[in-house]
Amino acid sequence: MLLYFNLSIYILLFSFFSLSIFGYGYYLREIISNNQSKAIGESGLYGFISLYILSVVYHFFFNLNIYFTISILIFGSLLSFRILRKNISLEKYKLKVILPFFLLILLLGASNNPHDDVYLYQLPYISYLQNQKLVFGLVNLNEFTAYSNSFYDIMALFKTPVLGNQAVYLIPTIFFMFFMIFLIENYNESSKIIKIFIYSIVILAFLRFTRSKEFGTDVPVICILFLIQFYILKFLENNEYEIINKILILLTFAFFLKAYAALAAIYLFVFLKELKRIFKYNHNLKKTILFIFTITIISLIKNIAHSGCVSYPIKISCFDKNLVSWSNGHDIVELRNKGLTAGARGIKPYIKNNRQDENITAEEYLNKFKYSYHLNVVKDPDFKRLLIVFFIIFIFLFLSILSKIRSNETHSNDSNINKINLINLIILILPTILWWVLIPISKYGGYSYLLFGIFLACIYFNLFEYLNLKNLRIFLIISLIFFLGRNINRVIDEYNSDKYSNKNYPLPVYKYHEYKNEKIDNQVINVTNNLKRCGDIKFPCLERPHFDAVKSIKKIKGYLFIEGIKEKQIESIKIEQKWAYNTNNN
Repeated sequence: MLLYFNLSIYILLFSFFSLSIFGYGYYLREIISNNQSKAIGESGLYGFISLYILSVVYHFFFNLNIYFTISILIFGSLLSFRILRKNISLEKYKLKVILPFFLLILLLGASNNPHDDVYLYQLPYISYLQNQKLVFGLVNLNEFTAYSNSFYDIMALFKTPVLGNQAVYLIPTIFFMFFMIFLIENYNESSKIIKIFIYSIVILAFLRFTRSKEFGTDVPVICILFLIQFYILKFLENNEYEIINKILILLTFAFFLKAYAALAAIYLFVFLKELKRIFKYNHNLKKTILFIFTITIISLIKNIAHSGCVSYPIKISCFDKNLVSWSNGHDIVELRNKGLTAGARGIKPYIKNNRQDENITAEEYLNKFKYSYHLNVVKDPDFKRLLIVFFIIFIFLFLSILSKIRSNETHSNDSNINKINLINLIILILPTILWWVLIPISKYGGYSYLLFGIFLACIYFNLFEYLNLKNLRIFLIISLIFFLGRNINRVIDEYNSDKYSNKNYPLPVYKYHEYKNEKIDNQVINVTNNLKRCGDIKFPCLERPHFDAVKSIKKIKGYLFIEGIKEKQIESIKIEQKWAYNTNNN
């Protein structure tokens, strides 16, 4: 009986959150583009952008307390009901397809087994937003909270009475839901080539995204990259100049979610030859640029306040400590950047397979594998799984194409994308190449960059001419069965597991970490022992090594200004990196 009650709460919260997000997105689309279309998926995705702006701007002056968040959510829901009262016809959206997808996404999000990163920086950052207005020098408390993880600015708005932050991890799943609805809505209006691209995305999602916690806030960024690629294909097909507005907005938003999305900016070079016509016929471009400018300014203010950097931890973007007192300084930023680079280039699978070298530092690793780090990257379990998925897809497509060639069958193609020239091909594949060279970890955009690169090559060599969509439907059904099997088995295992309480299932149960109160400059700090994580402990909270590295915490007109001790920060960073790289500790 308790399980049914919890499931009811889970579904109600999921629906309530979705309605609120949709309401904000619908009106944002209407304001920016004068677009009153009834697209559910696109409106839902724009809703996240709306909430991001609301969250960041409000947090400049106040903490995101429960009263504000509840007001925001209720108002968004009222906006949705107002839209529904306009007698929007939902027949167009094929509810018979969307509703099953809704149930599938519910299955994906059901988990009470949080990822380790939840305790490391996700919940601490959310707790910070909810309990304290903008902090200058947040990086000196927890370096991970200073990265451009802006999706948590949105998630912090979904704290609820009684449950607290137990439901905030529904938000990436809801984003994924709106993304899938977007694909469904655009399928019938797309050419064969774009339909194949949609099929490829959905099949990949079913085969690989079988557990939301494994990808966290990387899922929204991957989805946005797919959206950008979708719109680029649309533009190459019909030169619709309004599409550039959507690409620019999504690209800006994605960058402030995860910095690796910046590689997608290279796609914009495809539009150079059409630049004059874009400025002439794109009537909403000025409004779009103003909107992008707004997002950029508020995001940069937040970033500089948190870390003293425009984009942390890129050294060139960081102010010197003499100019910005709460900045880490270039030496510490460089150390942290090397740590991230080593992580993106396979240090964890290397240590796992070479236990005798478990004390290797990030700098030592990067020097040792300056040109050969891909040998370690391919040993990463997640990368192996990605390769297996692509191999399965490739084999299926090869057999399908081969059968059509043997039977001398071809299919008419209604798309101009087949005429893609070599220059455009090089431009559009370049992000894939740079991803592989610079950050070849699958979750760092690899799913989208790699799939799009392969897809473009197939277009250029006209391989899709021989592909029958019916074969893709069969493959889609197979991948769907796999998705259902994996998730149903996972849900049963989690519910019956002794590790986690099933009393609140499917909402997560956070681990409790012991802490004690200490003071820095009369500011009370909750300090955990050793490297135990802060998790959902009320802000401000610190692990012991980070606490010892804090020099001062000053409060000026209600704002906290935090400075660190360089030597001890370097020491704590090295300890942290060693712990993070050792897979036995994760």
